[in-house]
Amino acid sequence: MSLKALQLFLIVAQAASLRQAAQRLNMTPTALRRQIDSLEYYFGSELIDRNAGGIRLTEAGQLLLGQAARILNDIAVTRTQIDDLKQLKRGTVRIQAGGAIVAELLVPTICTVHEQYPNLRFHVFESRASGLVEALTDGGIDLVVSLFTPETAQSFVSHSIQLRHSVIVSTDHPLACRPHVTIRELACHALAIPDESFGVRRELNRAARACGMTLDPAFVTGSLVMQKEVAMRGMAALVLPPECCRREIQDGLLCAIPIQPANAISARLDLCSLPQRRKSFAGQALFDALAQQMHVGFTTGALERVNER
Repeated sequence: MSLKALQLFLIVAQAASLRQAAQRLNMTPTALRRQIDSLEYYFGSELIDRNAGGIRLTEAGQLLLGQAARILNDIAVTRTQIDDLKQLKRGTVRIQAGGAIVAELLVPTICTVHEQYPNLRFHVFESRASGLVEALTDGGIDLVVSLFTPETAQSFVSHSIQLRHSVIVSTDHPLACRPHVTIRELACHALAIPDESFGVRRELNRAARACGMTLDPAFVTGSLVMQKEVAMRGMAALVLPPECCRREIQDGLLCAIPIQPANAISARLDLCSLPQRRKSFAGQALFDALAQQMHVGFTTGALERVNER
């Protein structure tokens, strides 16, 4: 069986027609059909049914589709492990992380590892913690860096650090001069926070309910870029770990105000991997670097503004 044919099959399976897939691949339909024919010969079964409406996968094709990506991934991992045996110090590591922590934790660490091992390649995917289990067990992801890791994924957690959330506002926002902020005070201002599928929103809702209140945010978005933008315009307050806005805080565009301890919101930042899966050289190098960064920790207090009454 040709690995190329298997790769082409995955692309064909996502296309509306064989001709469309061929155009996408810059191949002739005849050449592409030959590759699919070779797969059908290998498996002894028709994989694609062509008709006037386009193409559809047969039952056998659907079965292969469910396994093809994993097969190709397993082969790629094996190749990386063979490279490791030859001490080539190359390979690819695939990381999934929440958008709020990519810039301040992941990027500096990846850059440090890349400087040390320039032949390593890094594929970074932004996603929520809710898909953590599937990402690791399906074999498509090597490492996950997660906030608010679900209970179902606790067995995958290797290293953790607690991150305290603060109120993030522009330097001329009314809350910027406060020594600390309560949930009740926060609720009196426009907020830019994610929806209830995000752990921080659920924690905020819990804190608000404890105060007998319901939050009514002006901006509901999971986009960190948008949250920062509306905050820098003075239009809303955010609730985030200050590390997520380190550059903007250091540049004087935003400031972080502590949340009153009675209303404190914190989250555990977790480094996750599949315990029974052997890490490639690339995966181990990044894993060790991330673990070291988490061991050193962050200086949240240094980013928070200290205001005297």
